[in-house]
Amino acid sequence: MMKNLKKIISKIEKDIDKKIDLEKNFKDNDIDSLDLMSVISEVENEYKIRFKEKDLKKIKDFKTLEEFIIKLL
Repeated sequence: MMKNLKKIISKIEKDIDKKIDLEKNFKDNDIDSLDLMSVISEVENEYKIRFKEKDLKKIKDFKTLEEFIIKLL
């Protein structure tokens, strides 16, 4: 799971021109709400899932994102 997520993150890193540390939260990675929506969109497309609006508010880091992916699969 994390391997696929890392591939998605690599693509997004190029798009947003930032290096991402998966151990840090989004804020510490300087990922703003627009960048985060890019991440979410890529994840939804890759895994063919959809996050609920209320769940998106709970996702603050990549670990939590991964947990939600697993939950939705």
